[in-house]
Amino acid sequence: IDADAGKDQGIEPMASMENKVREEKIMSLKEEAKEWREENDGLVGRESQMTDLVKCLSEARVHSLPVMSVWGIAQVGKSALVKKLFYDTVLPLQGGKSKYEDYYWVDVSHPFNMRDLYMTLLSDFHSEKEPTEECHRLLKKDWCLIVIDDLLSTKDWDMIQSALVSKHLKSVVIVITTDPIIAEYCTNKEELVFNVKALEATDAFDLFKKQVLKKVLPYPLNEHEKGVKELISKCGGLPKVISAIAALLATKTSKRIEIINSLNDRFMHRLKTDLEYDNLQDLFGWLNSYFRTCPDALKPCIFYLSIFPQDKTIRRRRLVRRWIAEGYSRDSDNESAEENGEKHFAKLLELSIIQQISLESLSSSTSVNSYTFSVDKVRMVMCQVNGFIREYVVSRRMEENLVFELGGKCALTTQRNGRHLVILDTWRRDKIVFASMDFSRLRSLTVFGGWESFFISESMKMLRVLDLENAKALNDGDLAKILDWLRRLKFLSLRGHTEINHLPGSLHHLRQLQTLDVRGTSITTLPKKITKLQKLQYIRAGTLTINIEPPVSSSRCST
Repeated sequence: IDADAGKDQGIEPMASMENKVREEKIMSLKEEAKEWREENDGLVGRESQMTDLVKCLSEARVHSLPVMSVWGIAQVGKSALVKKLFYDTVLPLQGGKSKYEDYYWVDVSHPFNMRDLYMTLLSDFHSEKEPTEECHRLLKKDWCLIVIDDLLSTKDWDMIQSALVSKHLKSVVIVITTDPIIAEYCTNKEELVFNVKALEATDAFDLFKKQVLKKVLPYPLNEHEKGVKELISKCGGLPKVISAIAALLATKTSKRIEIINSLNDRFMHRLKTDLEYDNLQDLFGWLNSYFRTCPDALKPCIFYLSIFPQDKTIRRRRLVRRWIAEGYSRDSDNESAEENGEKHFAKLLELSIIQQISLESLSSSTSVNSYTFSVDKVRMVMCQVNGFIREYVVSRRMEENLVFELGGKCALTTQRNGRHLVILDTWRRDKIVFASMDFSRLRSLTVFGGWESFFISESMKMLRVLDLENAKALNDGDLAKILDWLRRLKFLSLRGHTEINHLPGSLHHLRQLQTLDVRGTSITTLPKKITKLQKLQYIRAGTLTINIEPPVSSSRCST
């Protein structure tokens, strides 16, 4: 039957039927796009990443590259970012013509079922043909944009790829995943792997205000600003966590400040147990799974981050050199401990576990004297620990018996030993409490705020790391005692202690010393016997200079 005969008998040709179905589908998608835009009204703090993602998609289409991938930690906003790209392609903002002729969004089922994927792709056409061939036929025929959301394994991708991706594919497939290994596996072009980062502090606060004002107007932010900013910092720039807290606070009137204080005091416990945050259980599931499967070399580096207080700026080299001294980063067959430490740092940066610092945060920081700031993926100088990840690690670190801290009015507790001791600037410096502790297993001591002579004990024989950067009131007599008692030190930082004028000659007794940082002190010469320290690899001395460069995009797909 030819086409004309088919029409005469009331039977539309297959192509005509497919076009009609597709037109109806596109009209429906355009309505969805309008509704989504009205509801979301833009994505706060995502302008730069959105621009880079659009470039990434254009790169894939122009060069006929069939697959690009988007990855990031759970709840960082990957799907929302791609959803905006998807709808902006369906319904271009300037009213122009779309570059694609059909669109598919597939939420991967778990456990994965290939039949479910076929049903989603072919549901509009009610085809009875062999599904793999039919998928190939449809996707070769026209330019299609396909999103595969929440891919969990390379095995699942192998099955999807065989069904969707071929040499003659005219479509672009966007894979969304939480795993960078899967993201890189799906595409053979490194520049088509896009990493979604957590929101910066100012954007996170703007998102909170926007979400609250959606539900209640006005909201007395000025009354609660300090507590709210502390709370939002703990959210780690994760939009879903911020939105969940904003939604709860917007419904409260008389008890807002009590809820804010309660969340700040027991943040992770409240989020895990309160029914109001039940929609965050997927996030905790991902975190638990990640830490169960986290590489042995990386896991202690993550737990170690909880040494640094919330919102504390950290120098990259300080962190890497400490990892080396602790044995968390070691020499391997092909790379040095330093190189492996830099790789660990880059990995945590990609995962948003470590975050770059905004210039606003740097300029308002009182803990940083001066620094050089750059935002290369690996060579970033200053960073912070993601607030949410830090809270999660703190909630678990007691189980690991790794880090214990003295802060506020901390008194005698059952936890009197551990590997890493942190003295916060808020602690009231109680000599009796300090004397009650067991330091026999102590490997590192980090002091923030005022120094006291009783912080050093002869029982700290196993101490490897003594970090007194920017602590206050250390004197030459205390330093002499440190060098006499702590001879197994591998890392010693006196950075920022202008009251220290010289290094005692007994420094040469620290035979294991690898890192010595006396920058920002009044020390002008190093003792001659320092040459006897054969394991010393890294010395920082002299004055500091300020050189702040503006941050640049760090998404791999950007051009």
